[in-house]
Amino acid sequence: INSLKQLFQRLGDRIEVRLYDKGQLHAKMVIIDSIAVIHGSFNLTKAALTSNIEKAQATINPEEVKRNVEEFDKLWSEAITIKKPEDLKPKK
Repeated sequence: INSLKQLFQRLGDRIEVRLYDKGQLHAKMVIIDSIAVIHGSFNLTKAALTSNIEKAQATINPEEVKRNVEEFDKLWSEAITIKKPEDLKPKK
Protein backbone atom coordinates (compact mmCIF):
# COMPACT_ATOMS: atom_id res chain seq x y z
CA ILE A 1 0.00 0.00 0.00
CA ASN A 2 2.93 2.37 0.64
CA SER A 3 4.06 2.10 -2.98
CA LEU A 4 0.52 2.81 -4.11
CA LYS A 5 0.40 5.89 -1.86
CA GLN A 6 3.60 7.18 -3.45
CA LEU A 7 2.20 6.49 -6.93
CA PHE A 8 -0.97 8.46 -6.22
CA GLN A 9 1.01 11.29 -4.56
CA ARG A 10 3.28 11.64 -7.58
CA LEU A 11 0.78 11.09 -10.37
CA GLY A 12 -2.58 11.93 -8.81
CA ASP A 13 -5.41 11.60 -11.29
CA ARG A 14 -3.01 11.05 -14.21
CA ILE A 15 -3.01 7.32 -13.49
CA GLU A 16 -5.80 4.80 -13.31
CA VAL A 17 -5.37 1.82 -11.00
CA ARG A 18 -7.61 -1.22 -10.97
CA LEU A 19 -7.83 -4.39 -8.91
CA TYR A 20 -8.84 -7.67 -10.50
CA ASP A 21 -10.85 -9.40 -7.79
CA LYS A 22 -12.46 -12.21 -9.78
CA GLY A 23 -9.77 -14.74 -8.88
CA GLN A 24 -6.05 -15.08 -8.53
CA LEU A 25 -4.26 -13.24 -11.33
CA HIS A 26 -0.50 -13.74 -11.45
CA ALA A 27 0.18 -12.89 -15.09
CA LYS A 28 2.49 -10.06 -16.04
CA MET A 29 2.12 -8.29 -19.35
CA VAL A 30 3.62 -5.16 -20.86
CA ILE A 31 1.84 -3.79 -23.92
CA ILE A 32 3.77 -1.22 -25.91
CA ASP A 33 1.59 1.00 -28.12
CA SER A 34 -0.45 -2.07 -29.19
CA ILE A 35 2.41 -3.13 -31.46
CA ALA A 36 4.50 -5.23 -29.07
CA VAL A 37 3.81 -7.41 -26.03
CA ILE A 38 6.10 -8.84 -23.37
CA HIS A 39 4.57 -11.43 -21.06
CA GLY A 40 5.79 -14.02 -18.61
CA SER A 41 6.63 -14.73 -14.98
CA PHE A 42 8.81 -11.67 -14.46
CA ASN A 43 8.30 -8.84 -12.01
CA LEU A 44 9.64 -5.40 -12.84
CA THR A 45 12.18 -5.43 -10.02
CA LYS A 46 15.96 -5.16 -9.78
CA ALA A 47 16.18 -8.80 -8.65
CA ALA A 48 14.11 -9.98 -11.61
CA LEU A 49 16.39 -8.13 -13.98
CA THR A 50 19.70 -9.06 -12.35
CA SER A 51 19.54 -12.32 -10.37
CA ASN A 52 16.24 -14.21 -10.59
CA ILE A 53 15.53 -16.91 -13.11
CA GLU A 54 12.52 -15.50 -14.94
CA LYS A 55 10.62 -16.34 -18.10
CA ALA A 56 9.45 -13.72 -20.55
CA GLN A 57 8.42 -13.72 -24.17
CA ALA A 58 8.24 -10.73 -26.47
CA THR A 59 6.34 -10.54 -29.72
CA ILE A 60 5.52 -8.07 -32.47
CA ASN A 61 3.38 -10.60 -34.33
CA PRO A 62 0.17 -8.60 -35.01
CA GLU A 63 -2.19 -11.54 -34.30
CA GLU A 64 -0.48 -12.37 -30.99
CA VAL A 65 -0.36 -8.72 -29.97
CA LYS A 66 -4.06 -8.31 -30.79
CA ARG A 67 -4.96 -11.43 -28.78
CA ASN A 68 -2.99 -10.19 -25.75
CA VAL A 69 -4.45 -6.67 -25.98
CA GLU A 70 -7.96 -8.16 -26.11
CA GLU A 71 -7.20 -10.35 -23.07
CA PHE A 72 -5.86 -7.35 -21.15
CA ASP A 73 -8.88 -5.20 -22.12
CA LYS A 74 -11.26 -7.94 -20.91
CA LEU A 75 -9.52 -8.26 -17.54
CA TRP A 76 -9.26 -4.47 -17.21
CA SER A 77 -12.98 -4.04 -17.85
CA GLU A 78 -13.79 -6.64 -15.17
CA ALA A 79 -11.52 -5.04 -12.55
CA ILE A 80 -12.61 -2.50 -9.95
CA THR A 81 -11.19 1.03 -9.94
CA ILE A 82 -8.95 2.03 -7.03
CA LYS A 83 -9.23 5.77 -6.34
CA LYS A 84 -7.01 5.81 -3.24
CA PRO A 85 -4.79 3.28 -1.42
CA GLU A 86 -7.38 2.88 1.35
CA ASP A 87 -9.70 1.26 -1.22
CA LEU A 88 -7.49 -1.84 -0.95
CA LYS A 89 -8.06 -2.31 2.78
CA PRO A 90 -10.49 -5.12 3.68
CA LYS A 91 -14.02 -4.01 4.44
CA LYS A 92 -15.17 -4.68 8.02
